[in-house]
Amino acid sequence: MNCLRKRLFLSDDLKSIYDTQLFKSTPITIIWFDENIDEDLNDQLQNIHDHIFITTDRPTFLDYIQTMVNEAIVVLSGAISQTVLPIIHDNKQINSIYIFCIQDSKYKYLCDIYSKIDSIHTEYNLLFESLEKNIKLIMKQQISLNLFDQSGQSTQDLTRESSEFLWYQLLREYIMKMVQTNDTKKVMLEKFRLYYRTNKTYLSKVDEFEQTYITNDAIKWYTKGTFLFKIVNKALRAQDIEALLAVRYYVVDLCKCLKEECENFRDYSEDVIQVYRGQTLSDLELDRLKNSIGQLISTNGFLSTTRSLDIASLFATNTIFMINIKTQLEGVVFADVRSHRETPHEEEILFDLATIFKILEVEYDDSNKSI
Repeated sequence: MNCLRKRLFLSDDLKSIYDTQLFKSTPITIIWFDENIDEDLNDQLQNIHDHIFITTDRPTFLDYIQTMVNEAIVVLSGAISQTVLPIIHDNKQINSIYIFCIQDSKYKYLCDIYSKIDSIHTEYNLLFESLEKNIKLIMKQQISLNLFDQSGQSTQDLTRESSEFLWYQLLREYIMKMVQTNDTKKVMLEKFRLYYRTNKTYLSKVDEFEQTYITNDAIKWYTKGTFLFKIVNKALRAQDIEALLAVRYYVVDLCKCLKEECENFRDYSEDVIQVYRGQTLSDLELDRLKNSIGQLISTNGFLSTTRSLDIASLFATNTIFMINIKTQLEGVVFADVRSHRETPHEEEILFDLATIFKILEVEYDDSNKSI
């Protein structure tokens, strides 16, 4: 897959894009089912994620599982897990399952039976740490691919997927042309506080952002995986134009910082570098990729990759993207963000919003059983 110089741009007319409720998307929920719940559990979970569902009632839990439409992480008590796992395990919306108990050895055998069990914990701190890491990983994985069918003769002939491909190109051009003012920042902060009005932990982080943020720190705030990372990616995935306009002050800063870092990188980098991204794709998505050799492809967000194949393999279930970057190619914006990360060993290369690639080939690796 190669980076392309071309960026598609149609017009400044966004009137046809639907209006939506601010930050409407709920990409993943932590569901906690235990007959005995600590009173402060809700506050503790709110420190790591803003969408949680806690219940001590079995029918309520099962009804929620059966009717949910978004992805979920489930936490079960040890005693409950033995009877509940056979019922819920195959639900496609469940990403992973954790067991919280007093004696982990008593339930380890379940890991051999149920593949979605991530881990078993006896301490809150270790469980919360594992949940937080998993949520960040899932949110990165949820960046979807948009293919562009170049055979279309007009925008009216575009498939829905091709239309979404163009939507992100148009969006980026639009917000980058908008005037940034202090009022733009104030509106953004007001929206943050409204959204997190019941979460003291996140409100304190919003206060910290207001007091300490400068444009040059945009990448650092994004790679920290804080509320900014979550809100920006939620809005992008949902094509939530109202939310994106509300956070454009920060998105524009991030795009500008990536461009500046990219220009600095070109001064000392080799002409071509290879980066990788591990991802989980459905059989349908894999088939579409196989049938799209030579087509253009874009993502619905800022694409995170790594220069380490080993790191990418840790995040991959069945797919690894190998991306060749011609570093001197104008119009392609990416940045080596290691110096901005708390975990520089991941060797992250972050691509700008709506970067366009071209699919050169799709191969099956029999040794790793992956694409």
